[in-house]
Amino acid sequence: MDQLQKLGKYQLKKKLGQGATSTVYLGHDPFTQRDVALKIFRNEVLDDAADGQKYWRQLLNEIALVGKLSHPHIVSIYDAAVGDDHSFVVMEYVSGGTLEKHTAPDKLLPLTNVVEYMFKCCRALYYAQFNGVIHRDIKPANLLLTENGDIKISDMGASVISDAAHTQSAPSARRCSCHPSRSTTPSLPTRPTSIHWASSCTTCSPGSRLLRQKTWRACSIRY
Repeated sequence: MDQLQKLGKYQLKKKLGQGATSTVYLGHDPFTQRDVALKIFRNEVLDDAADGQKYWRQLLNEIALVGKLSHPHIVSIYDAAVGDDHSFVVMEYVSGGTLEKHTAPDKLLPLTNVVEYMFKCCRALYYAQFNGVIHRDIKPANLLLTENGDIKISDMGASVISDAAHTQSAPSARRCSCHPSRSTTPSLPTRPTSIHWASSCTTCSPGSRLLRQKTWRACSIRY
């Protein structure tokens, strides 16, 4: 896969990263003349007897979202394909990295930036919920920064996609254990209001804290 130079109409320029299930490349779409990110799934992962079904579900989730969500703070999904040789998803390329790097104590963002990012993310999650999509995996590693310092939500593979009318009227969720990558517990159904709890966990939980402890205490006292 490292030798790939072209996939369909997309020219592959360089590898951006590799995970357990897929490899992400920086690509170029010659038709629209824009750079894109291509997530290419590993066939051996999709064919795995134990977990293949789960990863297929994630891939199909992302395919189902092609063209469905259009929001300034959600990474757009442009295209997707499933084949014997390669199965991949084509997304908007966001060049600034993730918020994960800003969870280290010496690299924390100013409070005003954190508040602005969380406000924008909550607006984006509400928009997605209104359109029948509940993210379920909000954490700093899935929040991308643009080159001009804006924020975008990525990685919709774990989303629950349902009828928009249902998610607009669904009942509230009970609070769950505060973990940045879990908005519900296994015993509870996913609810639209889970996204707000997940967002607060992303900002303040010990595992992914974007605020210093003393800053969080000050905010709690003030507000």
